[in-house]
Amino acid sequence: MTRWMVRVGVTAALACTALVGLVVVTGQAILKRSEIAFVSERNGNAEIYTVDLNHRLEINLTTNSADDYGPVWSPDGAQLAFVSTRDGNSDIYVLDMSNHALRNVSNHPAEDRLPVWSPDGRQIAFVSNRDGNGEIYVVEVSTNWARNISLNSERDDSPAWSPDGSRIVFESHGCCGSLILAADLTLGQVHPLREAGESLRQPLWSPDGERIFFLNVRDDASNVFLDTVEVVVANADGSDLRPFLDTGADENSLVWSPDGETLALALLLEEGSEIYLADRNGRQGRLLSYGCEATGGKWTGAPSWSPDSEQLTFESGCGGSSEIYVVDTNGGNLHRLTYNAARDSSPVWRP
Repeated sequence: MTRWMVRVGVTAALACTALVGLVVVTGQAILKRSEIAFVSERNGNAEIYTVDLNHRLEINLTTNSADDYGPVWSPDGAQLAFVSTRDGNSDIYVLDMSNHALRNVSNHPAEDRLPVWSPDGRQIAFVSNRDGNGEIYVVEVSTNWARNISLNSERDDSPAWSPDGSRIVFESHGCCGSLILAADLTLGQVHPLREAGESLRQPLWSPDGERIFFLNVRDDASNVFLDTVEVVVANADGSDLRPFLDTGADENSLVWSPDGETLALALLLEEGSEIYLADRNGRQGRLLSYGCEATGGKWTGAPSWSPDSEQLTFESGCGGSSEIYVVDTNGGNLHRLTYNAARDSSPVWRP
């Protein structure tokens, strides 16, 4: 691994934020599309940082005493959405990376969280309790106009946009159990995609929009305190729910590669957790081995793809504390990007 880092403030780094997409050689690694956003607690609270791989720059984008977390890039990489508590409650903020203008786009005294960009980058879906229960809202980024698209008395969570932007699938939890709902944004209608009685979580559309993936939480009959989590898949209309992987371990943190060919996820193993890669049909799966000799009992997860689908960034306790790493998909060219005793987490690669 190569150790390097320069820390600068936002103002000094403005000229560097536009210099993306270059290819340079650092040691043995070819680092492409330079920026990764992540959360760091090194200042005593959660802040949003970026690290520019090409220019070895680490930038604190938020710099305040509140907690800022959950960074999500817009599809074109021009804006960064995140959650902040700087107004005394959690709101969705959007940072324009060209001029560092910051706006509160949810702007409500209730708790707003979990921002998810629409495919065209014009809207953000998020979860809000402003109606007394968790609901799915969609806000127009340019106008801050927000609307409730779930409209029910249950607790709704985990919105996922279809690739064409016409539907949002989400979880709904109530007195009668959990189910998966789909909101048709064109018709303004919500209907069940999967009925109550299942324990499906964190829906994720396939890049072609033909399938929806879920985490299926199953009770472990041998231990009432443990659940088993596995990846399952259904057709886009909710039909034909079926297993996707058979790893024998708990599965989490699903994310598709930009080219739509590979699914990355985190596996919880007896000796710790690792990154696992599977092809689009659930076959040819493999652990991402990257030479860490100290993963036992350590968390490795939160994978995020490079724009060219050739590298992954992730958080790992490989170095003793939670740090950010980059590695090729074949396990080569491992780079540790952060070095501090506090937790660094939630890396997301700029598109």
